[in-house]
Amino acid sequence: MLNITRSLKYIIKKYNKILYLNIYMLVIIGSLLISTKCSAALNDIVYFDSDNQFLEYFSKNIYDEQDDELNPDLGYRYNVKYYGYKNTTRTSDKFSCCKNKYNENVLIKNIVLNYSDRKREAYAIIAFETNIINYRTNDCKIYINGELEDSVKLYNVNNRMIGYLRIDIFSRCINYKVEVATVGKDGEKLRTAVEVELYYPLVTTKQLINKIENTQDNKGLNIEWKDLGKVESYYVFRSKQKDGIYELIGKKNWPLFTDNDVKKGKTYYYHIFANFVNGEELQSDDVEGMLRQVDNVKTNKTKLNKPKIRIKKKSRNWQIYWGIISDKSTCIEIYMKNGRGKYKNFRKINITTNLKKRKNKKGAVGITSSRKSLVKGVKYQFKARTFYYKKNGKKVSSKWSNVIKLKG
Repeated sequence: MLNITRSLKYIIKKYNKILYLNIYMLVIIGSLLISTKCSAALNDIVYFDSDNQFLEYFSKNIYDEQDDELNPDLGYRYNVKYYGYKNTTRTSDKFSCCKNKYNENVLIKNIVLNYSDRKREAYAIIAFETNIINYRTNDCKIYINGELEDSVKLYNVNNRMIGYLRIDIFSRCINYKVEVATVGKDGEKLRTAVEVELYYPLVTTKQLINKIENTQDNKGLNIEWKDLGKVESYYVFRSKQKDGIYELIGKKNWPLFTDNDVKKGKTYYYHIFANFVNGEELQSDDVEGMLRQVDNVKTNKTKLNKPKIRIKKKSRNWQIYWGIISDKSTCIEIYMKNGRGKYKNFRKINITTNLKKRKNKKGAVGITSSRKSLVKGVKYQFKARTFYYKKNGKKVSSKWSNVIKLKG
């Protein structure tokens, strides 16, 4: 993806801007339509032909980005344990733990979780290698805590790869088992795994507090934040002025606190202090909240119609339609399951906000995806519901639609 993007930037300088934009949009759309059997956890994958190229890239693009002086309180707060499986050859090299009788192997070279790069953003990196002489094997699967996260294409016998993992995978202070697996010449699965013991969650302080909204009776404020895993206690602080003095107003063992000592129309400022069981600490950014005035009208009891969806499978793509939505809803969300990996149960795959209300008005009436996004033989199920937001920010949803099925 990185090499394609650089080539396209050259085109825009030398040739036609419109042509570049069209091609670039096609590349983006193609990337989004990766097989729905996984959640595309690994991105910006880079392949190498030799160890020298691998080490040079890793040193230049990974280690050189680190700058602990930006935030001396953050750093490498995790431990990686390497281990193999039964019927594999264990060597003195901690990385070469998974060889078969043909000397094929698949191994994780390194895991890097960094909290303080120059962009002040956290990132997670996995570097691994395969040596497979089974030419029928064309992919390598990545699992995290037993769940299939992604599948990486293998292009030759020896592959050395580096890719960025989604940081939200490591957003809780728990132990993670990261596993890479493929198939050897004897038809048996070759696999290697590491256990990442995370002392500090890979989450930015800006993203810690999820939302602050009115309580159901509109007499207080609910402050909700991310579940960080192994936390001994959460402390909630509040200030009545921006940059004012913060006072402790509560202590919780779960990520939700209700502040009933508030007045309508007045702005309050909150931050959360997390105490982890291993002694680590994390404090969120300051987030403001206000008890909003809600009009006492009957529209609060308005019920949304249950949407009806249908599906069409064409030669090149498949489409889900919901038609005209005439009630008060402004959005619709589509859920899918296929019984595999993260989609073992229903999971959200799309949100559309431009709903068509009348026949003479423009608006979305469905979603379209390529046939290539379907895995052959896999059975898919879809359902949907519409929703809108009240003035206080509370989400109002319809009942679930009928479930429609599609076979890949």
